[in-house]
Amino acid sequence: LRLINHVMYKRYISPWIIAMIDLFLVIVAIFISGAIIGLKETWFHFPYDVYSLRFIVLTITLTAINVWLFKIHRSIIRYSSFSDMLRILVALIITNLALLAINYIYKYLIVSGKEDFIPKQLVFINFFVTYILLFMFRMFIRWLFEKAYHSGLDANFTIKTLIFGAGHTGIATANALMSTNKKYYIKGFLDDDKSLTNKTIMGFK
Repeated sequence: LRLINHVMYKRYISPWIIAMIDLFLVIVAIFISGAIIGLKETWFHFPYDVYSLRFIVLTITLTAINVWLFKIHRSIIRYSSFSDMLRILVALIITNLALLAINYIYKYLIVSGKEDFIPKQLVFINFFVTYILLFMFRMFIRWLFEKAYHSGLDANFTIKTLIFGAGHTGIATANALMSTNKKYYIKGFLDDDKSLTNKTIMGFK
C-alpha cells in the first residue's frame, strides 16, 4: 500500500505497459480456454496441433489490432468506468466475429464444409475468459489505488475533508480530490437525505 500510495500521485502507468499486460492476459485466457476444452474433449490437443496454433495466432493478432483501434490501452486504469468496460466488450465481440467469419469462409468457401479452420467452441469460451481477465485486472488496479487512499497513509499531512452532498456532484468532487495531490483526505459525506445514513459511497461513510 505504501508503494501504491507513493506511485499513485506521481505518474500514470504508460499505455504501452497497459498494452503489454493486456496482451499477456489475452495469451493467458487462450491457454485457460484451451485447458477447459481439453478436459472435456479427448480429441483436442491444445496447443500442439495445427488446429490450435491457427487459433492462437489469429486471436492474438486480431485482439491486439482491436485493442489498438479502440485505444483501450490509452485509458487510465485507476479511473476505469462502465464506458471502458463497454469498449473492451465491443473490441472482443468484433475480434470473435472476425474469427467466426474466417472459419466460415474457410469451411464453406474453401474446403466445402469438410472441416473447421479453428475450433469454434474455443472461440466462445475464450471470449468470456478474456473479458473476465481484462475486467478483473482493471477492477483490481482501481481497488488497489482506492485501498491505498482509504488506508490513510500520510493522513497527518493532509486536510481532513467532509463533502457536503452525496449526489452526482459530491461523487464528482470526491473523484477530483482523490486524483489530486495529498492535500485533501476525504473522511466522508454529509447529506440531509436520511435514507443514506449508515451507507457508503466509494468506500466513504
